[in-house]
Amino acid sequence: MQTFTFQNRTKINFGKGQIAALDAQVPRNARALTTLGEHGDVTPEVSRKLYHVAV
Repeated sequence: MQTFTFQNRTKINFGKGQIAALDAQVPRNARALTTLGEHGDVTPEVSRKLYHVAV
C-alpha cells in the first residue's frame, strides 16, 4: 500500500433530538449532504431546518 493521508471533516448526528439541534451546528454558508431515512419521513424536516444552507 502506498503512503497517504485521509482527512474527513464529516459530522454525523444520530438519535432523538438531533434534527432540532441542526441550526446551531451548521454554519450559515455551509454545504450539507442529506440522505433519506429508512421510511423517508426525515428529509422534509431536515430541509426546513437547513433552509439557510446549500443542500
